[in-house]
Amino acid sequence: MEQVLDYSPIGRDDDFFDLGGDSLKAIEFVSKAHNEEIYFKKMIEQQDCILSGAGEGHRRK
Repeated sequence: MEQVLDYSPIGRDDDFFDLGGDSLKAIEFVSKAHNEEIYFKKMIEQQDCILSGAGEGHRRK
């Protein structure tokens, strides 16, 4: 995730969109994860910042 967002370190409470993420970066991350045979579900559990803010206008409260 840090390579895709060009931001380090990324913490559990960091918001994907606040760090510069967008739909294209999400696709890039998923593509890289797939290409490296990383299980997407495991990555979501470890880096839940991908989905934080989804459905909340891209902002956490």
